[in-house]
Amino acid sequence: MLLKKIIMLTTLSLISISANSYATDCTAKICDGMKLPASSQKYVKKGYSDVEVKILNDNKYLFLSSENDVNKCSVIFEINNNEIDGSPFAGEDGKLCNVSSVNDHVISSYRDQGAWINDVYKIVSGKNWDLLFSDFCADCQQVKRVYYANGIRSHQELVSEGHDYSKRKPLNGIVLVQKSSLYSQPDEQGKLKAYLVKGDGFKLSDMTDDGSFYQIEYTTSSGKKMSYWIKSDDFELK
Repeated sequence: MLLKKIIMLTTLSLISISANSYATDCTAKICDGMKLPASSQKYVKKGYSDVEVKILNDNKYLFLSSENDVNKCSVIFEINNNEIDGSPFAGEDGKLCNVSSVNDHVISSYRDQGAWINDVYKIVSGKNWDLLFSDFCADCQQVKRVYYANGIRSHQELVSEGHDYSKRKPLNGIVLVQKSSLYSQPDEQGKLKAYLVKGDGFKLSDMTDDGSFYQIEYTTSSGKKMSYWIKSDDFELK
C-alpha cells in the first residue's frame, strides 16, 4: 500500500473553541481580586508567567501559562467560591498545552519530537478530568489513537486524519495479494506460517515508523480476535 504524504496535522485549537478568558486584571500575586496561592509562585518562576482566569464548561480555573509560541503550556488551579485552590488541578507534567474546549471535552495539543499529540479529556464536575484518548500524528496519512480507562492505557487503533478529532474514523484494510504472510513482529524474523488470502479484511491498530509493516486485528471464522503484523504492500484501505 502506497502511503500518501500530507500536510502535518495542525493543532486542534484551530477547529475547537478556545477556553473563555474571564479576567484580564492579573499579576503574579493577585488575579480578579483573588490572591494566588503560595504554590503558584514556583510555576511563575519557571516561566508560567501569563496569568489569567478562564471558564471551561461553566467551571472557573486559574491558568498559569508559558510564553512559548509552539507549546503554550499551562498549570491550572480550580476556583471555588471565589477562592483559588492551594494545589494545581492539572498541568504539572508540562503536557497541558494550547488548551481549547468543545462541549464537555478539553483538548490539549502539543508537539513532541516532531509529532503533534492531541490529548482529549472529558470534564467531570467536581473531579479530575478523565483522559479519554490521545491522538498521535507526524507526517502521516493515519493517526494513532490510544484509549485510556481510569487513567490506564487500554487499547489503540489507527484512525483517519483530519483536524476535527470527533470525525476521525477507525481504519480497516483488505488483502490485495493471493496470499499475505502474517508476522509476530514487524520484521522478517517474525514471519509465521499463518497467512491471509485475497479479500480478507481486518482492523488496523498500529504501524512502524517507516510504514513498511502494519499491526492488524483479525477476527477468525470462530469469532476469535488475533493480533498480527502484515506488510503494507499486501493490502489497501477499505
